[in-house]
Amino acid sequence: MPQETKTKKLIESIGEIQSDINLFVGKNARNDHNNYNYFTESDLYQTLKPQLRKQGITYTIQAVGEPSFTETQSSKGGKLTNYYSKGLLTLYKGSEKLELGIILSAQNSDIAKAICSALTYGARYWLCKTFGIATDELDPDSTEISKENSNQVIKETTSATKLEPVIIKKQSEDFYYQFKERFLK
Repeated sequence: MPQETKTKKLIESIGEIQSDINLFVGKNARNDHNNYNYFTESDLYQTLKPQLRKQGITYTIQAVGEPSFTETQSSKGGKLTNYYSKGLLTLYKGSEKLELGIILSAQNSDIAKAICSALTYGARYWLCKTFGIATDELDPDSTEISKENSNQVIKETTSATKLEPVIIKKQSEDFYYQFKERFLK
């Protein structure tokens, strides 16, 4: 008699990715204007998509509710549009879905570029946080790029402990319900 394979639930698959992934997303692109390194969508997807495919997970990201637009002046005297919105990252596996509330925010002289930047930035960073994928340097808030915060030091000094999917499921459920109560009413 053939052995039955148990199909994992969405939250169990997320837990598998979080606990098994031993990958970093390198910040291979450079913003010389603001003096920081960052990772591109392509960098992230090279790391994450094989894991999503293996677990049968897909996702969507969208802005929800009324966005906020404000205008400010750039340091060179030009007009900048600040875009802010609540967002929704939805993960799917079969008939299951998990909705995660996120914040979308960006600034650009072109309103369309501000919106697209917010969606792109939101997707990159929230996917990394959801699946526990580390980046190899601190976020762009810091212009200091040193060995202390580099990928090599992280790899040399840390060892990941595999969490049980039950723990991850409980943490995810708690976060989801708290976020939903606070922001999605």
